[in-house]
Amino acid sequence: MTIGTGDAGSGHGRWLVNAALLVLLAGIAFGLLVPVYTDEIAWRFHERAWLDGGLDVWLNDICGPNSIARAPAFMLPVRWFSATMNMALADPLYIRLTGVALALALVAAMWRLVGLLEIDPARRRLLRACACGLLATGYLPQLLVFSRPEQPLFLAVMGMALITLTGDWRQRTARQVWLASLAIVLLSALALSYHLKGVLYAVFALACLAMLAPGTRHWLPRMLASGTIGAMTVVGAAYWSARFACPDNTVMAAKLEGQNLSAMLQNGHGSAALLVDQILNSHILTYAWQGAIHSTPMSAWLPAGVFSGFEAFASQLLTYVTWSLATVVAARAVFLALRHGGWAALFEPRMALLTTMVGITLVWGVSQITKNSYEATHMLPAWIMVLLLAWTLPAHPARDTRPDPLVLKRLAVLLLVVAACSQALVIGRMTGPLLAAAHDPGRLENQPFSVSLADYASVRRDIARAMHDADMDGPARLNRPVIDDFTYLALQRHYLPLHALGVMGLWRGPIDDPAAYLVNRGSDGLVVSCASLWPAARAVASHAGEICAVNGAQLALLAGGRQFRPAGAPVGQPAAPTSPHQ
Repeated sequence: MTIGTGDAGSGHGRWLVNAALLVLLAGIAFGLLVPVYTDEIAWRFHERAWLDGGLDVWLNDICGPNSIARAPAFMLPVRWFSATMNMALADPLYIRLTGVALALALVAAMWRLVGLLEIDPARRRLLRACACGLLATGYLPQLLVFSRPEQPLFLAVMGMALITLTGDWRQRTARQVWLASLAIVLLSALALSYHLKGVLYAVFALACLAMLAPGTRHWLPRMLASGTIGAMTVVGAAYWSARFACPDNTVMAAKLEGQNLSAMLQNGHGSAALLVDQILNSHILTYAWQGAIHSTPMSAWLPAGVFSGFEAFASQLLTYVTWSLATVVAARAVFLALRHGGWAALFEPRMALLTTMVGITLVWGVSQITKNSYEATHMLPAWIMVLLLAWTLPAHPARDTRPDPLVLKRLAVLLLVVAACSQALVIGRMTGPLLAAAHDPGRLENQPFSVSLADYASVRRDIARAMHDADMDGPARLNRPVIDDFTYLALQRHYLPLHALGVMGLWRGPIDDPAAYLVNRGSDGLVVSCASLWPAARAVASHAGEICAVNGAQLALLAGGRQFRPAGAPVGQPAAPTSPHQ
């Protein structure tokens, strides 16, 4: 049976979309139990300019002048908002609630996008069922609640698409184009403020501006907006590329190069063979695999060993199959639209946005050497946008090139089954371990890079007691205190904090003598989980519960007069200056 407009009252489409939406919402709601991952704390360092006199900090400051950088003026409104909200909602539970709220906002934006793209009620329900099914496969609903920059960034991108696709682009008035252009500029500024990815998505913003009106109609607002976005992109690209470069230290630079191809090329490294390998292994299925169920999740953001190897393999295989089928259906629709519509089809708004988004996902995929799971939280929604645009390309007068409704129905049913099985497996197996993780505050034994959502007030009390015993609890702001994921939320008011991962942990680079480094930087001490400290520091620390505090005087004794000389720095490199405005 072919499903068309006449099928709207049959109830089949309603049942499918309602079931798919329910599965997706259940998966996102279950994300409320996911402990706060380390990246959700660490990225807040890039949003501190309003607290630190206009300066954005990082995990440490050994890379050079870009380690502590002055944020461009257009980023300051976002810095003010982020700092204000982070200070007001300084609790792991609030971080997770914020992540869930933004994940729900993404679902609402996708829902609205389908409403703009498809006027037929039956097809609209099938498209929404497909979108919800894709978003609910594997671990993706739980990844979507990560409170990282991808959340506001991609919501900004969705906002641009919704603005562009609302109404008939041929009938917009000058006033509507002026307002839409201004909104796209503001959304592009937001995206550029949150992450390097905003540089790529600026191209999408320009495509949206081009599609606000045909040809040269209402050209002035679109031209002014394009110029503004172009200028912000140049400034933003320089800022973010410098933030992820490390000219002053080869050890840290090599670690950064292992993450991103652009950092490698910026330092004059890389090869043609590596570039070819990146191109061949950077398709969307790579990110679909990242969103599938794994028996050993990245950095234990979920407890490891909960799923068997067979269960993980089955999830990954089904994820590949479903995303591949959805992409094949979309590719056929695009091929037919171009075949029957000719060159004119390329200049239709949906096709323009579709091709731009395909280009963005491919470029970002090639640039990422290490593809972490959280990259799926913007790459997969971006691909869903591509699919929806392809499935709703305008029908050709001589032939409807859109996918047959029966094909969409079968795809929606398959996606619903895979999504329901995924979420049933995740919720059924993970509820016990995550409830156990949420029982005790502080450090999680099985998830060492995550923070429990439980009773952060007790952690605050331990922090206060440890700092009091170490004589670090005065009203004045501490200078460059070392904190970690467990203590940052309680201590974020202090000046230019350093993260334990960047001083004593995975991202310390050449820092083999933390005490000498901190004395050189004029640090007022450390307030971290005792497990983060090296033995000599732990021996002199004041502690309460799991929290240890070491003041500046104790750091000087631990350093014993030694000077910090960054290993791996160019020959003749002097000790780095202590000024935060280097």
